[in-house]
Amino acid sequence: MLLIARFYQNFSGEQTYFQLYSVPLIFFGVAAVRYASIGQLTGDLLGDAAGGIAGASLILLSLHLYRLMTAGRK
Repeated sequence: MLLIARFYQNFSGEQTYFQLYSVPLIFFGVAAVRYASIGQLTGDLLGDAAGGIAGASLILLSLHLYRLMTAGRK
């Protein structure tokens, strides 16, 4: 998604905020490291919160990019 957003920004000149796609990457990484360190996939508040923040931010960024690329076109 980051590369698609960067390409679209370079191609169209519209601001896609592709740099913000690093936020879900970081939070998914935090969740993965946390789950690996405790040896389980669920039940850890920090890991679950990091995964939730990563998923929510990725959804919001994806909806913004979708609006720019399709629905928001004139």
